[in-house]
Amino acid sequence: MFGYYRKALRFKRPMLKEMELDSLFYMFYTFCGDALQVLAAGELYQRGWRFHKILQVWLTPVEPNVFDHDAPLQNGVYRYFSYQRWEFIRDIFKITDGVLEGKPQEFSDALWS
Repeated sequence: MFGYYRKALRFKRPMLKEMELDSLFYMFYTFCGDALQVLAAGELYQRGWRFHKILQVWLTPVEPNVFDHDAPLQNGVYRYFSYQRWEFIRDIFKITDGVLEGKPQEFSDALWS
C-alpha cells in the first residue's frame, strides 16, 4: 500500500550565487512568506544589499564603502531597486539607526538535498 507521505520532501537548493540580481528580486517579491523569499534575501544581503524597513526597498551604497552599523546616521548616494518600476535608481538617502533590516535567518539544511 502506498501512502501519500511516503518520505519527507527535500528540495534542491537554488544556485543563488549564480543568479542575476533581477532573478533574486523576482524571487524576493514573488514568493512572499516562502522559503525562497528568505533565501533570496540572504543572497542579496551577502552581495551588500540592505532592506530599508520603512521604505520597503533594497539599497546598496554607490561608493565602494560598506554600511557602518555603529554610526547613528549615514548620508550618501545609494542605488535602490524599485519594484514598482522594476529598475535600479540612484538617490540620496539619510540612513538612521535601526531602519535597515539585519541578516536574514538561515533555513536548516534538513529542508534541502
